[in-house]
Amino acid sequence: MTHSINDSNLVITDLSPDLTGEHIAVCGMIDKEHLQHGFVIYTKSPDHKYTEEERVQLDSVPSQISWGHPSFGQIIAVSDIHGTIYLFQRLSQNRNSPPRFTLFQSFNLPFFEECISLSFLPSPSSFILCALSKSIELQNEDIPYDATRTHPHPHGILSFFTPSDLLFSSQLPSSNTFIQSQITTPILLGNASSPTDRDDLSFLKQNIFLETKPTSFSWMSSASPIILCSVGCMDGTVKLYAYTHSLSRFEHKISIPFFSSKSISSVSISPLYLQQSHLIAISSAESPSVIIASLSPSLSHTVLYQHPLPNISFLTFSPDGSHLLCQSQKGEESIFTVRVKPGPSPSTQPLTIDLLPYQQK
Repeated sequence: MTHSINDSNLVITDLSPDLTGEHIAVCGMIDKEHLQHGFVIYTKSPDHKYTEEERVQLDSVPSQISWGHPSFGQIIAVSDIHGTIYLFQRLSQNRNSPPRFTLFQSFNLPFFEECISLSFLPSPSSFILCALSKSIELQNEDIPYDATRTHPHPHGILSFFTPSDLLFSSQLPSSNTFIQSQITTPILLGNASSPTDRDDLSFLKQNIFLETKPTSFSWMSSASPIILCSVGCMDGTVKLYAYTHSLSRFEHKISIPFFSSKSISSVSISPLYLQQSHLIAISSAESPSVIIASLSPSLSHTVLYQHPLPNISFLTFSPDGSHLLCQSQKGEESIFTVRVKPGPSPSTQPLTIDLLPYQQK
């Protein structure tokens, strides 16, 4: 085994590392010879090599995969090309059997094609799964009434899934913790001993219909005092959504036009919280540069930096916010060290930023 996953019998459509850095899950065609689809779990050994640990076969073709926060146990979400989402948890059937991923819940995304982004909120205190989907071509009579009433021609949908027997705790001033209504422990699913322990578990679903075609999705870091997510769109705007405690739902807060008539290819919000501001990085495969901006608590933004880097299809901050990874349409990767300093004005420019080519020590 090498440091990379190199299996010629795999056709990978998506991958997701867990937040501990010890496992990677990949989905797609897991056996080309027998045309089998599903997902494979790889574990990192002490010498930093990856070895296959488990293989799960699916009847449908998976397109996206996401690993939940380890506070809730080992949970994986997988979406297929037909708009169905499956939730698996790693459990032992009995004391003598090794733990294996077991299906315990599934959802459908009606009226929409396969989701283009699937991710759990990266927080130990909140169990939220989000699926971003593009809409299929529909006749008006086929679109749900709630959608046609507010959005005559929806182009996509944001779907949020949260366990229905949990509540947001608005009494906790700086935490959006889910707490169980019956018992005090905040851990959901992690202490379940078998799949049958969750047979009565149901989920609340919130669908937000989008008037512009979505291209990318990103959560804000769990270090933030609010739960915030972003959606990049084909018209060059980034839409920000925040959880509103009084309404127990996500609401659209602001749309920011970062690129003029250029499709957003990727958005990433840094976990760094400096001078009461977050950093947000935005790319467009049609633009010659990457934009770095600051977001204030009121969600006003200031463009801090435009780095000349053309045709970027994907970017993401490192878990600690110290680095930015950029990938071009050709698959070429660039890593930058993010250097942040206090800006000249707390109100108009709270931060200054430089991107320096990363030099491995």
